[in-house]
Amino acid sequence: MVRRTVALGLLAAVALGLAGSVGATAEPKKQRDIIAQLERIGWGTWSLQPATQGPVTSDRGRYTWMKTLERRNARNGQSYRRVVSTVTFEGANGTLVVREDDVIVSAAVGKEVVTGTWTILRGTDAYEGVRGGGRLAAALGFGRPDPWRYEGFMTSP
Repeated sequence: MVRRTVALGLLAAVALGLAGSVGATAEPKKQRDIIAQLERIGWGTWSLQPATQGPVTSDRGRYTWMKTLERRNARNGQSYRRVVSTVTFEGANGTLVVREDDVIVSAAVGKEVVTGTWTILRGTDAYEGVRGGGRLAAALGFGRPDPWRYEGFMTSP
């Protein structure tokens, strides 16, 4: 009787182990990444540096953007522009397309400060299936090229 109970217990444990692995999918790997950009008129250069270990590796290349929305408004007496753009990063590892949502305020005559968010829309090659987003900041008009910085998380399948 004891032998039969032990055998049934062992069989149940094996069945549960198999059932747990059937249909199980690996958790996507989330990593923190930084994209530094140098913007020129109409295009720019960029570099991606992982801030934590993960499947997305360093890359660099050129980027372009297309403005999809621009609105002017004021908040608490300060005027600002909200600009939404689609940014296409082309690098050695593939192409990454993101949506950028910026708030731009005047910092001085001819100088502006940008803060906003970015969200990955799609990617090719090494970026295929990558999702994520984060925050961004930029200083405009302080000398060409203008520096931009994205910080956030990317999740790979």
